[in-house]
Amino acid sequence: MRRIFLSAGHSDVPDQDRGAISGKYIEGELAEDLRKQIAFELKKKGINCILDDHSNVTKDTVRLFRRLVKQPDIAIDIHFNAAEFVATGTEVIIPDINTEFERTIAKGICYIISTSLGIKNRGVKPESYTPRKKLFWMTVPCENILIEVCFLTNENDMQNYFENKIRLAENLADYLSKFI
Repeated sequence: MRRIFLSAGHSDVPDQDRGAISGKYIEGELAEDLRKQIAFELKKKGINCILDDHSNVTKDTVRLFRRLVKQPDIAIDIHFNAAEFVATGTEVIIPDINTEFERTIAKGICYIISTSLGIKNRGVKPESYTPRKKLFWMTVPCENILIEVCFLTNENDMQNYFENKIRLAENLADYLSKFI
């Protein structure tokens, strides 16, 4: 039986790794809020997921998950992208060496986010596509998914996100529940 591990990328703790900051938006706070909403929606379906301690930085979360996960568990790390203000859309990152399951679930997640928020689907990308080229998150021994929900630097993306956040969490919970 698969278990779902949800991580809010970065931290909402001052002086920790808070992720991208753009005006009034702090990535760590946005990620934690969405993680809680998805967990709430999964719980309504009778699915308890395992959450990281959001005061942790990424390396601590990865250490925790390495102790707890095993195949065929699913670990999902939630992030918000940042770039120039015209960049828009959602994308999902998977390991360079990935499984058919990771590709399938990532495509579904990307589609759900883009249609729920009415933003561009930037597709599924391998970790080598990212600026860092290798992601510590992808070393967790299970099915790994890293979500870039939308661009916190794009006001339209953020408006669509806030207007549809509950719907997004419900749709993601519906989709993820099919894999449990």
